[in-house]
Amino acid sequence: MDKEVSLKPVLVVDDSRSARFTIRKVLETNGYSVLEAESGRAALELLKTNEISFITLDVEMPELDGYETCRLIRQLELIRADTGEVVESVPTVFVTGNDSFEGRVKGFEAGACEFVSKNSIQSGELIRTVDHYLRPTKLYEGLKVLLADDSKMVHLMVERIIRSLGAVPHSFLDGQAAYDHLKDTSEEYSLILLDNHMPQMTGLELVGRIRRELGLRLTPVLFISGAEDRESQLQFFKAGASDYVIKPFLLEELLARIRVNIQASRA
Repeated sequence: MDKEVSLKPVLVVDDSRSARFTIRKVLETNGYSVLEAESGRAALELLKTNEISFITLDVEMPELDGYETCRLIRQLELIRADTGEVVESVPTVFVTGNDSFEGRVKGFEAGACEFVSKNSIQSGELIRTVDHYLRPTKLYEGLKVLLADDSKMVHLMVERIIRSLGAVPHSFLDGQAAYDHLKDTSEEYSLILLDNHMPQMTGLELVGRIRRELGLRLTPVLFISGAEDRESQLQFFKAGASDYVIKPFLLEELLARIRVNIQASRA
């Protein structure tokens, strides 16, 4: 398949040589260069000296499993970001033979963006996931999306998804800062993404004030929340939300919600 080669290699992390070989073959066939690591420790060392565009990560590895490896990778990114360096989180997908809901929760909490079954590596699922991040279709080039969430980890993950669509993220760590920005700015946002539990001002209070005080009645507001109970979800809609996604979210679900709400705002 003739595709433009990614300038930065994909890092394949798995303690199984045969699994690394299979993943490497699929990636190289589709134009990607590859680096390999046989353990989480080896991956962390490679990341210190190499610029990486994407990481595939096994879950079950000796000494340092995939969850802890992913968590340490994200910690390194946050440390760099805290020094003032502009850091784009490296998309990380777990490639596992034991996919479960509990495992996905742990993976997303550690900072992964998706899960792919080892049984479907050669069926196209892996390469579609990699292509989504490294060869994206810029559906919403230049559109602006506001994100308010008190988790820096969520910022890294969601900003990456927003950029993959061509949109520009503007992120805030608390509701008050987001409100003050919206009150003073002339920027037009195509979508607002909110967590509910934030310092200074909750998401529920923020969406209410956005609708009542700022007159942004048509701008879609999507909650990204850990609340699964129906009462909380009804509160979101009563306050003025357009939609919601429950954490931990699937990549496809969040993408679909973002697309639907942006399309609605442009109709």
